Amino acid sequence: MTPGPGQAVVAVVLALCLIAVAALLLLDRVNAIGWQLPLLIGGAVLGLLGLGVLISGARGRRGGALSVLGILLALLVVPATAATTALPVNLHFGPGARVGTMSVTPHTVEEASGGYDLAAGDFELDLRQLPAGSDLTVPVDVGAGDITIRVPAGSAVRVEAQVGAGSVESRTGPGWSSDTTGSVFTEDNGSRVHKTWANGLGLDTALSSPEALTGSPDIVVKVDAGAGRVYVIEDVPAATTEQPSQAPSGASTEEPSGTATTAATALVGPGGTTVQNEEEQR
Repeated sequence: MTPGPGQAVVAVVLALCLIAVAALLLLDRVNAIGWQLPLLIGGAVLGLLGLGVLISGARGRRGGALSVLGILLALLVVPATAATTALPVNLHFGPGARVGTMSVTPHTVEEASGGYDLAAGDFELDLRQLPAGSDLTVPVDVGAGDITIRVPAGSAVRVEAQVGAGSVESRTGPGWSSDTTGSVFTEDNGSRVHKTWANGLGLDTALSSPEALTGSPDIVVKVDAGAGRVYVIEDVPAATTEQPSQAPSGASTEEPSGTATTAATALVGPGGTTVQNEEEQR
């Protein structure tokens, strides 16, 4: 009967596996790898086990325990790797990525520039409390869920969205533009328009306000989403927020279908920052 790889080879291979795992964990502490870390660890260990089997074969021996461990690990790593590489976008979740509803209202450039990670759930980013003329880039990574971005009226904002499956929409004033052609266009009222700029699979589009088109944008939001809707909402200018005290004769008093109803709840964000959680019924 052909002997196995031998205790010495098995011990060396397992020791190399432990060293590789420790090195990857240390790398993750220095420069966060995120949700791909388990796949990298599994791939490294699988490669070392395969190397041990090859060495055993070259010596005229069976793979033995190394082969068994390699097959079991391959049944986990190979399907997981295939599933992640099939995604149209490459997400980079940090170690703080969470699941659930997340609503943030940054008040400083430093707070917003750190970016936000959400593995799954609905995410709302309110940029209306940032100082005027802020120059920053806000990265947003969401695995699956709707992403709502609220911006003040007249701000120079550019939203760059990569979405694996879903849509990129907005409800803004006129003059907003994108590098893709909108497939659906409806008018909410006299000052706000609703538009779907792109929908389907593998979306890659950039949406810019008129102020960002005439000059450089003050705020750039980079969105990476696996699946969901990216929805940009611009405030109504102050001059148009006043409503007539009495509806014209014969006019309906019902609210337009696009009117937003919000409810605000005060929360405490990172570093003691007050976060407004606004839920829009659309």
